[in-house]
Amino acid sequence: RRRGVATRPCPNRYNVLCPVHKSIKGGRESDDDALWLARAARTAAFVADALGDCDVICLQEWFFDDRWKKIFCDRLPTHRLIS
Repeated sequence: RRRGVATRPCPNRYNVLCPVHKSIKGGRESDDDALWLARAARTAAFVADALGDCDVICLQEWFFDDRWKKIFCDRLPTHRLIS
């Protein structure tokens, strides 16, 4: 995108699969901080690389944990998180 040039908005969406919903070894991924924090970092990196140029990114199946939120905010600093 070039500054000053009108462009069409670029919305996109991605399902991040909330750790509460992901089954792991008879339990939930949300029961193991190390597992879901690592996946959150990988997922946030993917979203930033693949969708970071979009104006709006709707993240489905959001996990309402402050550490999860921070990972995504750190990887997408030009976007504002509204949950």
